[in-house]
Amino acid sequence: MNETQAPKGEGEAREPGRRLEPGDDQARELDLDLDLDHGLASPTLAQLYLAQGHPGRARTICREVLADDPTNGYALALLERLRRASAARLEARLEARFVPSSEAGIELGAGELELSWSVPRGLLAEYDDARVDVVLAIAAPRATLVPQPTTLRYTSLRCLDLQATARREAPLGPASAAAILVLSPGPQRKPTLLSPRPRRPGLRVLAVAESLSW
Repeated sequence: MNETQAPKGEGEAREPGRRLEPGDDQARELDLDLDLDHGLASPTLAQLYLAQGHPGRARTICREVLADDPTNGYALALLERLRRASAARLEARLEARFVPSSEAGIELGAGELELSWSVPRGLLAEYDDARVDVVLAIAAPRATLVPQPTTLRYTSLRCLDLQATARREAPLGPASAAAILVLSPGPQRKPTLLSPRPRRPGLRVLAVAESLSW
């Protein structure tokens, strides 16, 4: 007597302790079940998409869940995780350090300031004609025979490359310096009926280096 065989996959128990891979039949069945259930299972589907390297799909699913249930803790937590990961990839970096000219320069405070920066290209995507500069504020006493109060002077360095290192001559110590990485969004905006005078977009601080003294 011929017995009717059950379709492959039906009635089969998942092997205990085995992790589902994206290409497994059981994983496909799980994806199908989650697609059909847009309620409780949707955050789990977003987790699967994220694990498979699709953060955009995971973000879309989380937003759909929150549209129906704004207090869904799983979707809120995952969306915040995605936001932080995206912000980390678009984080600019700026480092500053004093490089003495020689061993004697360490004692005399003679040397150069070394500036290293890195700007992700994605930070400039929304601007047509943006530029990036390093702005330095240096505090040092005046070079006179009679002691004078400490003076503060500013200088800037245009960053022609998104990732580079440059050096600038440092005043004799004792002195200190602070550096910031600044984005200038573009040229002046054209006058309009609501704003008859041309306006220049505000500056945006991308990164701040640790202050240093020598």
